Amino acid sequence: MDIIKRIGYYSPYHWCELHLDDDKKCSSTKGAWPCRGCISKMPTSPNAVSSQSDDDLYRVEPLTIKGEVTESIELFLKACDQVGNYTIYVRKSDYMHLIFTTKTMKYNDDVEIYIDEEAGLIHYRSGSRVGYSDMGLNRVRYNQIADYYESN
Repeated sequence: MDIIKRIGYYSPYHWCELHLDDDKKCSSTKGAWPCRGCISKMPTSPNAVSSQSDDDLYRVEPLTIKGEVTESIELFLKACDQVGNYTIYVRKSDYMHLIFTTKTMKYNDDVEIYIDEEAGLIHYRSGSRVGYSDMGLNRVRYNQIADYYESN
């Protein structure tokens, strides 16, 4: 698979090959793959949060687009700067994948956002790559980003 060659390993947190450069929204089940219109599905372990989750235990609210989409993306990135320790892995006009590295254990966590211009929302997902529990870190990260985003 070409995507494996580019990232060096297989991870369910990356764009699927079929839709990587496709401008159409994914017609698969919501959250099946991070294709246009959906972000990665939730794991069975309690180490992720998502605005597209149907389970209240893992659900977070999507962010509201403020003004122009580009302004909202820049504000989101400023919020990420406040949290720190991240790199932008994929940046598209309506999707972004960031990798945050935890300060203590140096684990990599994946954060995805999908910009739904029609609904005026930024969908958010944050999940740990390893382990069963994240001790609530992904929800804490979301809250820090959302608090900064909403207050500016």
